Amino acid sequence: MVLEKAGEIIAASVKLKLEVKDGEPLEKAIYSTLKHAIKYGYLMPGERLVEATLAEELQVSRTPLREAIRRLSFEKIVEIIPNKGATVRKLSHKEINDIYFITAVLAGAAAGQAVKYMETNDIEKLKEYQLQMETAILENDYERWLRLNERLHGVFVKKCGVMGLVELIREKVDMIPQNWYLITIRPNPLKVYMDAHEKIIEAFIKKDDNLVRSLVENHITTNGEILQEYLGKIGV
Repeated sequence: MVLEKAGEIIAASVKLKLEVKDGEPLEKAIYSTLKHAIKYGYLMPGERLVEATLAEELQVSRTPLREAIRRLSFEKIVEIIPNKGATVRKLSHKEINDIYFITAVLAGAAAGQAVKYMETNDIEKLKEYQLQMETAILENDYERWLRLNERLHGVFVKKCGVMGLVELIREKVDMIPQNWYLITIRPNPLKVYMDAHEKIIEAFIKKDDNLVRSLVENHITTNGEILQEYLGKIGV
């Protein structure tokens, strides 16, 4: 499958790099490294997390590695199978549909609520991230594009003023690996997303909370539909 070929290319060209911040527990640093690798598609859905291989690559002992993997399993990002070990969780199409539906509703509500709290500098942040994303597209830097996309959405989600809602959205988003390699092998995929961002930004400028809520909800729903359609085409 195309997905498998993409995974082979990534596996061959990318080495996991462990970065430990000052005073940070080793287990947390390993957790963050693995989560990043899964989120951006360096570790594929269904791929085994072989402790010996990962411990050697990250230059760590197995004890903090196991703790990091266990933490990822609590978040349902990794699945631990008795007598077989851990694998990156592969979501069913129903699970993906459900997660995108819930995320769309929650993010739409957060965006609509954020309208009354958005200030001029927040709007400028949205515009700046959008410009930086255009540059990332020109440079074929899709991981950077995804990081910027996350920041753009984070601007208005955090502005909603309801921390419980922010946490719920983050929890749902973290359940779906971004798999940026899918973007690199899908023809011209980003125009739809960029156009949606432009409309959302304009709605924020107009302070139209109902329109913002509708646009954000539709944007995320569309993203899920595009992902499902593409996964269907490549037989995943």
